Amino acid sequence: MRKIIFQVCLFLAAYAISMAQDPVAITGRPWEKMSRDEHRKFWEKRTINLYEPSGTPSIEKLGHYILVFKDSNVYDAKSTVFDVKAEDKEGTVTLSGEVLVPEHKDGIERTLRIIGFEKIQNDIAVLPSPQLGKLGFAIVTSDTLSIKRSPQHLSEQLNQAAKGAPLRLLKPSPDEKYFLLQSADGYIGWANASDIKRMTLEEWTQVRKIENDDIAMREKIKNIVRPIMGIPYVWGGTSNAGMDCSGFTQFVYRELGIFIPRDADQQSNVGELVAFRDYMQNLRAGDLLFFAGGTGRISHVAISLGKTEYLQSTNEEGVHYSSFDPDSYWYDERTAQKFIFARRILKDRF
Repeated sequence: MRKIIFQVCLFLAAYAISMAQDPVAITGRPWEKMSRDEHRKFWEKRTINLYEPSGTPSIEKLGHYILVFKDSNVYDAKSTVFDVKAEDKEGTVTLSGEVLVPEHKDGIERTLRIIGFEKIQNDIAVLPSPQLGKLGFAIVTSDTLSIKRSPQHLSEQLNQAAKGAPLRLLKPSPDEKYFLLQSADGYIGWANASDIKRMTLEEWTQVRKIENDDIAMREKIKNIVRPIMGIPYVWGGTSNAGMDCSGFTQFVYRELGIFIPRDADQQSNVGELVAFRDYMQNLRAGDLLFFAGGTGRISHVAISLGKTEYLQSTNEEGVHYSSFDPDSYWYDERTAQKFIFARRILKDRF
């Protein structure tokens, strides 16, 4: 009997969370029929429903709010940094810790304000650390680099990287004997400073072998998409009748004979990390591009055509061309500013 009651409670909790995220359940209107102002109101109401249905925030529940935010907005704990604490200091909520995605810093503050906190001091640091200076990149110089959970010799190994592999540095340990870094597969951990060679972005770019865009793949993707250009955005859609952003990328890959997960946050865990905000030179046709919403959650995905061009499905225009280049006719400033990283599925190269 207890088992049955427990299962019912789990079902009701899961149903409550799903309803809290369903536009129709909250507003009575599907996402694609809502205006931007309605989108904003939807997210505010969803936030209150998810974090504090009573409408009255509690200082005692600050830790709980941080955990809910992390569960809702941190796409993959292995490939990002979200170490945040919230404390009450004489009536002011003080936020401290570190994040890798700037939207996580702004998003947790915005979330706390939405649910009712007025006095907030946000001291969260955003990585990479300024301590790195211009030497924010590296390559592996040892035969095999051991990437560990903490900056200690006997710490648990999380991952490895081969000699010559590119690395993105995030911060040094206090004694600078270790660096927190991100490897090509996206994993984040600590590595011994003696096993890597630090570089500037310019040096790192020269060392890496950056291949020319695959023209054949670019044309293949264009041919797949040409018949569906302009079809409307439909929340949850995956067919010619309408597609949302991840439904569109899944459709393209299905036509290429490759199955990828349905949702954008799930797709963000597939393939090799090939680009991020301050390094986009390596984009090739077929790379999946990921974008963050205001709270840092993976909220959008598109597919690269190489260099600055890409294809996406948005609420305003459906399936269409876009560009990161401000001088391009296809430039989409609103989306471009939200880009956080790209992953490559079609070829195992960083």
